[in-house]
Amino acid sequence: MRRRNRIAITFLGGILLSADGVTLATVDPNARVELPPLSTILREWSVAMSVDRPRQLHFRRYEYDSIFYLEKRNTGSFTLDRDEKARFLMAAAKIPEGAASRKIHNGVPYELASPAPFQWYWGDSNLYMLDPVEMTAWRTACHLEPAWFDWCRYLRNPKTAFPFMLGMSEEELKTLCDWKTDENWKRRDAEIHLVGTVLTAHESLASGNNPLDENLDPRRSLQHFVQIEVLLDRQTYEIRALRFRDHVDNETVYVIDRIVDVTGEFWTPDLTGYEIE
Repeated sequence: MRRRNRIAITFLGGILLSADGVTLATVDPNARVELPPLSTILREWSVAMSVDRPRQLHFRRYEYDSIFYLEKRNTGSFTLDRDEKARFLMAAAKIPEGAASRKIHNGVPYELASPAPFQWYWGDSNLYMLDPVEMTAWRTACHLEPAWFDWCRYLRNPKTAFPFMLGMSEEELKTLCDWKTDENWKRRDAEIHLVGTVLTAHESLASGNNPLDENLDPRRSLQHFVQIEVLLDRQTYEIRALRFRDHVDNETVYVIDRIVDVTGEFWTPDLTGYEIE
């Protein structure tokens, strides 16, 4: 039986060579990887993170406090379906012995901390906010009109409480920020880096985007931020990381570990042993 010759490919000086030295193709190692148009990126991002079936996003969260030089670490998950039933779980992160913050002030790393866990659930008509340490639960109706605390307005809807994670439409993405692609991102072959300047309601109207309902407007949850950065997978357009930066240079970073489909009823909390306030 005749054995097939195996062909080895070598990259040398911008030339692809076969094992016998035949030139297969020439490659410019300095060639720029062209990105799709911004409109295409926003559309594909919206489709990739849609909730046409219930989905769950697992993440690590890092908060950097530039006032008190503190880094807070948590792990968590966010689950959402097309009816905007949702669950947001936050757990205390395990900080290894000897770990140090990447943030430095006057030559000293930020102090590390892991905030207490909490759980939020959006069901048919109520938002439940649970403290699993104190075993207390707070309940509010999602339909209160007007909201008796301003921050309740955007908490009524999980997408406005935690924007950019799941279920954002293309129009919502355009309404929230003025997006730019980072043409100098070093990993352009694998990632798309977007930088968004948060739009005020006036700026959004001027840009021609339709304003969202005032009581559910995600801009309310972004009013303290000036810039949003997003890393998308170049092939799937799924989120890899998010960074929110505010007026005093505090940062909140979400690193996405995995995104999975879920089944079953996830939006009803187990209130056994909880004191409801």
